[in-house]
Amino acid sequence: MSQDELIRLSEVRMEGVGKRYGDHWAVRDVSLSIRPGEFYTLLGPSGCGKTTLLRLLAGFITPDTGRIIVDDEPIDSVPPWKRNLGMVFQHYALWPHLSVFENVAFGLRERGVSGEALTARVAAALGQVGLAEEDADLFGPIWQSGRKRWIWLGLNLFTAFVASRVIGVFEGSIEKLAALAALMPIVASIGGNTGNQTVALVVRGIALSQVNESNRPYLLRKELGIGALNGALWGALMGIVTLILYGSAPLAGVMAIAMLMNMLVAATAGVLCPLILERMGRDPVMGSSILLTAITDSMGFLIFLGLATALLL
Repeated sequence: MSQDELIRLSEVRMEGVGKRYGDHWAVRDVSLSIRPGEFYTLLGPSGCGKTTLLRLLAGFITPDTGRIIVDDEPIDSVPPWKRNLGMVFQHYALWPHLSVFENVAFGLRERGVSGEALTARVAAALGQVGLAEEDADLFGPIWQSGRKRWIWLGLNLFTAFVASRVIGVFEGSIEKLAALAALMPIVASIGGNTGNQTVALVVRGIALSQVNESNRPYLLRKELGIGALNGALWGALMGIVTLILYGSAPLAGVMAIAMLMNMLVAATAGVLCPLILERMGRDPVMGSSILLTAITDSMGFLIFLGLATALLL
């Protein structure tokens, strides 16, 4: 069943709608059009008629002037229970003691929808606002929430194995220069931390609809610039520390260059991972950090140990 079949999107029009209580007009001469799929927000001070307008649409009160039309059919004389419209009153949940899933499912259950049809329609409704049915809130069922994370945990194990194999390739170099074993976790760690900061900013931008097709190239260039600046600064600082600890200028240079390069890798991955996951219809919150860690660990080890092998041994 398609998304359109699961969720019916209607067009709502109001033409000169007004509601009067005695001599006072709660709303007067309101005309608007809400196209299918639009999210429409009413803003205004207390008492300006926002709730009255919603009650008129739901059918709890009738207009004194004008008419309300849904899908080209006037509904002024249609009772609330036949309008196929829902209204949640001024509270974030219809039933605060129920999960998000159960709140969405409540009206469907009252209409006799159950089983897989209920699950599919709730999932489609939650998908309209970027929520997944299992993780719609932090207090969802343990089994469902845990099962959803299995794929990412499995991927994490696989990427950790890949990173260990990168180290295995350079076992001979590590045996010849023990300092490499002490320094390589620093390169990977600083890349991971830098990338996670970028991921957090990008995911927040996606959630707030601040990231779009037009500004993605600028975002990537900006994060690369920040990565280059921080990489040069902290790479130089770590190079000095390495020189003091090990007395080797070449090793210090390798350390500085590796940190710079891995921070550039982290900046790139920090921007692209959440954007790619979003494009694929996956949750960037769940998967971005795992992919980022795999990339910064593997590339950090590869860059540092590769440079050390080529330049020092």
